[in-house]
Amino acid sequence: MEDENLNDATQVNESSGAEKVDKAGRATAGAVKKGKMLAKIIKSLKGLGALGTIAIIAIVIIIVIIIATGLIAYVTEGPGLLINKISDIATSFFTELKTFYSGNSARFGSEPQKELAEYLTNMGYKPYEFGFGKYTDEDGNFIENGDSEEATMDSKYLNAYLTADYNTYVPYEKFKAGVSKFLNIVGDVGGFLLGFETEKDTAEPAFGMIYFEKGVHELGGESIDRMGFLDSVETDVENKTMTFAAWEAPFKKTYYTYSMEGWTARYGKPIELSLALHIATMAPDLVYRLDMDEEEDTKIHIGTSKSKVNIKFEYHVNSMPEGGTNFGGIDDSLEDLDNHLQGETHKLTVDDLQTLKDFIESNKVSKTVENVKAGYSNYEAFLNASIENGRNMDYIKKNEAILQRYDSSDDTAFLNYEFSIEEFFNKYLDEAISKAKESNEDLTFYTDEVGKSYAEIVGKTVHDYFDDGYLDKTTGIMNEFYKKYEIASNDVDSPGNWEVTDEEAEELFTLLQDEFSKIKDNVKADVDKLIENDKKTSDKVKELEKELEKIGLTTDAIDAAIDYNNGEGTGEGTEVTRIQPYITYVEKHWYRDVIFEDTTPDQRYGGYHDTYSTNGGGRTYENQFQPVEQSDDSALGPNDKGAFYTIETVEEGGQIVQVQDAIRGETNEHTKELFAGTADKPAKYFIYDGSINTAKKIDELRKVYDDAYSAAWDASLEFPNERDEKARAAAEAAVEQKEAEDGTNFYKEVNVRQNALEAFAILENSKTEDSEYILRDLKRLFLDLGYFTKEDFIKEETHVFQWPISGYVNTYWPQRRYEKQQADYGTLIRSKVSTDNINAGKEADGSERIKEDEEVQIYKPNFNHDSTAGGEEGTPELDPEGTTTTTEQTGSSQDFVTKFLNAAKEVTTYVKENGFVYGHAEHMPPDSNGQTNSDGVKRISCDRLVAWALHKCGYTDQPECGLTTSAGGSPLMDYCKEKGWERIEDVNQVQAGDIVFSGATNADKSVAGHTFICAGANQRYDCGSVERIQLSGQYSSYTSQPFSEPITDFVCAYRPAGSGKTGAIDGFEKDLNVLSPVTGEILEEGEDYIKIKVLDTSSISEYEEFYNEYKGICTGFTMYIRGFKKGTIDENVESEYQKVKHTNRYFIENGYADDYEEVEPIAEAFEEAEKKRMEAPAYLEKDGKRYIKEGTVIGTTTSSDLGLYLMNRENSIVEDVESYIRLVKKKLDTDWAYFYWIPYESGGTDGEGNGPEAVGWTTPGELAVGISQWTTTHKAGAPNNIPDFCKAAIDLNPGLCSELQQFVGKSIDEILALEPQIKSAFKSICSKDRDGFMEVQMQVTINQYLIDPYTGTDKEWILERDPIMQGTLMSLLNWGMGDKFWLSTFSQSDSDEQATKALLTKALGVRSTAGYLTPRWTSQYVLAKDALTGAIDEEGIINWIKTKQPADKYGEGQNMSALP
Repeated sequence: MEDENLNDATQVNESSGAEKVDKAGRATAGAVKKGKMLAKIIKSLKGLGALGTIAIIAIVIIIVIIIATGLIAYVTEGPGLLINKISDIATSFFTELKTFYSGNSARFGSEPQKELAEYLTNMGYKPYEFGFGKYTDEDGNFIENGDSEEATMDSKYLNAYLTADYNTYVPYEKFKAGVSKFLNIVGDVGGFLLGFETEKDTAEPAFGMIYFEKGVHELGGESIDRMGFLDSVETDVENKTMTFAAWEAPFKKTYYTYSMEGWTARYGKPIELSLALHIATMAPDLVYRLDMDEEEDTKIHIGTSKSKVNIKFEYHVNSMPEGGTNFGGIDDSLEDLDNHLQGETHKLTVDDLQTLKDFIESNKVSKTVENVKAGYSNYEAFLNASIENGRNMDYIKKNEAILQRYDSSDDTAFLNYEFSIEEFFNKYLDEAISKAKESNEDLTFYTDEVGKSYAEIVGKTVHDYFDDGYLDKTTGIMNEFYKKYEIASNDVDSPGNWEVTDEEAEELFTLLQDEFSKIKDNVKADVDKLIENDKKTSDKVKELEKELEKIGLTTDAIDAAIDYNNGEGTGEGTEVTRIQPYITYVEKHWYRDVIFEDTTPDQRYGGYHDTYSTNGGGRTYENQFQPVEQSDDSALGPNDKGAFYTIETVEEGGQIVQVQDAIRGETNEHTKELFAGTADKPAKYFIYDGSINTAKKIDELRKVYDDAYSAAWDASLEFPNERDEKARAAAEAAVEQKEAEDGTNFYKEVNVRQNALEAFAILENSKTEDSEYILRDLKRLFLDLGYFTKEDFIKEETHVFQWPISGYVNTYWPQRRYEKQQADYGTLIRSKVSTDNINAGKEADGSERIKEDEEVQIYKPNFNHDSTAGGEEGTPELDPEGTTTTTEQTGSSQDFVTKFLNAAKEVTTYVKENGFVYGHAEHMPPDSNGQTNSDGVKRISCDRLVAWALHKCGYTDQPECGLTTSAGGSPLMDYCKEKGWERIEDVNQVQAGDIVFSGATNADKSVAGHTFICAGANQRYDCGSVERIQLSGQYSSYTSQPFSEPITDFVCAYRPAGSGKTGAIDGFEKDLNVLSPVTGEILEEGEDYIKIKVLDTSSISEYEEFYNEYKGICTGFTMYIRGFKKGTIDENVESEYQKVKHTNRYFIENGYADDYEEVEPIAEAFEEAEKKRMEAPAYLEKDGKRYIKEGTVIGTTTSSDLGLYLMNRENSIVEDVESYIRLVKKKLDTDWAYFYWIPYESGGTDGEGNGPEAVGWTTPGELAVGISQWTTTHKAGAPNNIPDFCKAAIDLNPGLCSELQQFVGKSIDEILALEPQIKSAFKSICSKDRDGFMEVQMQVTINQYLIDPYTGTDKEWILERDPIMQGTLMSLLNWGMGDKFWLSTFSQSDSDEQATKALLTKALGVRSTAGYLTPRWTSQYVLAKDALTGAIDEEGIINWIKTKQPADKYGEGQNMSALP
């Protein structure tokens, strides 16, 4: 435990050893090769001004050293190893050397720039055409193809973007900055004196954005310790982590690691920001300066707090082994471990780990018995030895501890005191016997028989001679020995002669052997008993190790954890030092400075000191443990089965807690100047447009700029800064003059409006908290600069019409294949009669399908009011030729996925076994002779694999060569679109059975360079290379496909029919109310149709708010509805207007507000407008015209389909009428407030294994899943809710939740036995779309406990109450007892707070399977009350639900006296 570490993330540094190549002459060649490499480096150093000369001299010396080293090392080490070593050393050395002058920009040469350029190319932005940089050869000549081996990329723009990104994650290097400043001054002065031209637009060297403050500091009136001189910090740019090392003592440090994502990263300049700004402005020089100017040199100041933390370790199992664990079967004392692991958390507690440690110690192979065996071996050797061996004669004559030292028969001297005969009999043997009797009281030994220990039986060597001789100074055999020895050594014939003769020595040696031989059989029997007994106990440890392996544990890991848990032997954990960082302020932020604590010397931000508090001590935290490279805690690292978690308790006053938001400074004036310039001089830049002609013209203008700059520079005698300013002005004037002569306009002011949305998408698609924060700042900056107004950022809601059928919900309307007609305009809503006919393989009206319709996949409308379902029940099967009919393409998702993946398996196996190579096939599938090409070579490729597998599943309408894809065109992608298959845009949504497109693409992602079939998480069927086809090279560890390979360069995916939402269609029943979708003027009506002109005037005051809603979207359009039985439409008509509700988050996401503070007045205004819409009359007449309100009943459904047609003001058909209609969802708005209680059930939803992912045993034999803990158990009425939940989830989102199908309809016993599979399925779904699965579970909960039971009943008023009150009722209904029990607690006249309090008070007296839950109900009441009174806002509720914080305020047991 020399180095301890406590981490949130892992720092991983990987290196690969050099390959050894046994080839003569390679070292010398390698050294020469490195010389060429160094020549390139020298070339790159020429930009170092006057210092370049010195650098070159130094480089030459190093070249000589390297060549000499190469020649010597060739002889001594071998060639291949040397080349790579020199390359690594030289590259890193020269990179670091350059950073002392140029800063971190020196780290990003051609290779990382090329990688970024390739990424941009795949996004559709060609580097040269979009101004990012151009590929060149070694001599600087333009190369169009970046794939060329000769192509290099040396772009100052890409270098700047990469440097700014790197600096975001690294600490400021003060020493390097000082050296660089000195060298640059020397270089500038030298250059000025020598007349060198200063490089234009050179960046200020940058050395990291993160600044650490050290020493003692006052925070919130408290004195806190910051990191000290001996403490250190490292950052890992790749993993975006920051690791602190706190010096505990010599050779002992404690490591804490923090993620910089979601924290410091949002205030820096990550690569996404630079790319977004580049695309928005198309002015790379502007972005370059924003990244690299000294005025934009962002500094993120970090304060630190050192505190003491007590830590202990627990072990959490990620997924239980099939069949669970059986520690109790090894020993009864371990039975509790099984219960704990099968509980809700699947963990081994601190006490459990100690139990395991104690069991191992008491049962492992005894070291004492091992010593006994070694001692017995010596004992036997002595019995067989001779006094003639070695020095035995001398040993016995001189009383030289014969039991400790003797020579065996091979004349080898044994100085073996540790396993000597004396130790054997006097220590190990008696100790082993004593321990054996503890574990087995029935054992008896020779010592029991004689009533003496072996120490007494044998005795010890006596080294000291006393006046009264050796006698009685020892016992047993050795006492008898000394009787003889004393006589032999005291020669009566020669008094004073103590010499033992040879004959006497031999007699003494024989005496010892004889005496020890007498007990040999007894000793042998006892040793055998000890070994046998030890084997029995050690076998238990082996069984235990096997059981531990099931959950990923080892005995070494247990030992390491116990070392921490026992601390100094007290069992109270280990106290370590923790360094906690916090941001004090951010200066020179590109938008506005951010001030948490004003620690500036002059308090330039007003001395703001209220953001943090030090009152956060005494709290306990649980974190997954990740060992850092520097520590010796590798045994405690996570594995694929489980992980150790630290239980960390922070000392009082030792936790820094943010209690308020930071404040923002003024908008960065330099940033404003970069974009807009000054009042007398607007900022101008070369503006690209994505065309090669513009890029070439800008290159010409840049030459004009450079020539003019050089001439002006040479003509000036002023100092560099003034000289540079004048040279720039002259260069700009020359460019403007040239453009005036040519009539072009490439050097101009920036206008971001054209490309801003595309730029915003880069940040939005990053899907990180940092990108969201940066996007918000970027939009605010553009607002400040006047490029946009607030209204420009508002996303217009086009779904302004009400769903037209009451009581019928189709979440996935329209299903294109059945409801969007290629031969007819408008969109259908199918009746149940029609869908029954379609599902039976008929036309919608029940007639037989005709060939023409089948070929184009058209289902004609059914406007027959009296039609019925015709044809036979069921669906047709495959015909003999394998042609797919309706059934195959509308089958269940699981059936299709299985068939499709089986087809992929068959194809990949076949091509591997039959010698296929990579290439383009002429016939796919192969022809009747098994050939794909006329030349006899059998070829397959990535796209042909997909085509062949689809063909096997009945999709035979393909070209003879199969379906193809490439960056130039993608018939395969077009095919997927034509089939109406669901397109997946988010890589996290990809699931088994999807056709994935990746690689090179274009701007609208309608093509892709590669494709494969997804077989599960990171699993694929792929024939995209010969290595993949034949499973060679990196795939050689696989014997068959699928193989594992992560998705990179994702473009999109398509979900073929049957594997997603395109299952069998289900239509509406007869006699449901048909509602007007719009508010407007009735133009025409008949028995089965109506035409309504969407309101286009504000003069109808009653409907003014509808006009305001439609304005700019659809005013004056005409809605034509047909296919229903029209009713009477007059002043007595009924209204079923559906109230529109929006959460606060809606207003932020759609641009109405930037934060929750701005939301309130906007939300209130919306509510007021909605109130007016609700109160407006259903029907009215004015000025001889008839008007009808949205949601008014206009008739009823029949067996006919309902057709919706929308015409614009020019009376042209608007084909996407569905984009104007709000789909009805069978749920209340999933406002977070309804679910404020979730953390009490399933933990903070963002926690691993919590919320939507939660699956576990609440008590033995009681399994619960999800946010609402749907339960299956034989206890308490034997509920079996898990299968019902699975079915409801699939109904709501079959594409996402199809993995749950296997649990639908299962019995209680089956569900309990399937716990590991359920857990795996939940985890898998969450890995695809955690938020989506969360929303599904929210919908199921609301449907189950609110919508379904109370809609249309006398309790429907409950659905109008505050979400917190409804959520409280929902939490209790979910918990148990039934609605009658709870509804008797409150009445309609009670306030929301009264009802909430009454419900939770009643809950106090109810006992569950887990006992009384008073700690929960009291805290839940305090949280609910605070939410109802506004003490906690919606943002606070969301944070609570996601993190279950602040637990010290609302956690269980914190408010025990809150309720009576």
